[in-house]
Amino acid sequence: MQDSVDYTEYRWPELQEFARQDAIIILPVGQTEEHGPHLPVGCDAMISRQTAERVAVEAKKEMPVLVMPMLWAGYSGKGLFNWPGSVSLSPEIVIATVESIIVSLNTSGFNRFLIMNSHGHHEGILRVAARKIADKCRVTLVISHIWRMAEEVVQRVRESDKGGCNHAGEYETSLMLGMGKRVDMSETEDEPVNTHNRFVDGDLITRHNAKVFWSTWEHTNSKTGLYGCPESATAEKGKEIMAATVEQYLELLREMRK
Repeated sequence: MQDSVDYTEYRWPELQEFARQDAIIILPVGQTEEHGPHLPVGCDAMISRQTAERVAVEAKKEMPVLVMPMLWAGYSGKGLFNWPGSVSLSPEIVIATVESIIVSLNTSGFNRFLIMNSHGHHEGILRVAARKIADKCRVTLVISHIWRMAEEVVQRVRESDKGGCNHAGEYETSLMLGMGKRVDMSETEDEPVNTHNRFVDGDLITRHNAKVFWSTWEHTNSKTGLYGCPESATAEKGKEIMAATVEQYLELLREMRK
């Protein structure tokens, strides 16, 4: 069984052997941006990196798997710049960066890739990157969004209504508490996102069921930089959500190995 899951810790002959074994490469994609007054700006990046590492540590018991360094900067809409802390790259740069990484790894002999994204603004961007990659090389590439991998357990444990599990809300705050990160719950204040039309219902956890994409930015305001209900978050919920997320990813990796 392999030792480390960190791609960068290996020498090239070792990586060549991983490629021969058809190892799966995990690319965590996060972001650095304000997350309200109670969460650190590295929230998305921390969730992406820790989820990828926990999944890989379990997966390496069954299959060869490596985790790439996390992408810590991506695209954030201008609305988040009302508060300090955000770093934004243009969508074109994000697309080109992901494309270049995957194509480079494919040149080294790797053919199976799992992108683990923790940032909502990257959903459409990463799909475009996947299309461009498919035009350049034959690879198995799966784009995943971490919050979707535990939808069932989040719906079961959440106390907030729809609109409460968006940016810096109950879901992300619970995960950060469960991971033991720097969270100041004395600074929390619920600011749920209101559903403004019948074609889009819910929040991050249920948004994929929407019939259309309809931006909330012109319909929802925030006083503190959060869009959700963090007051009901707990470390216990976060640990349960993380455990379910890891298990779902293990099932996905097993499917990818087939």
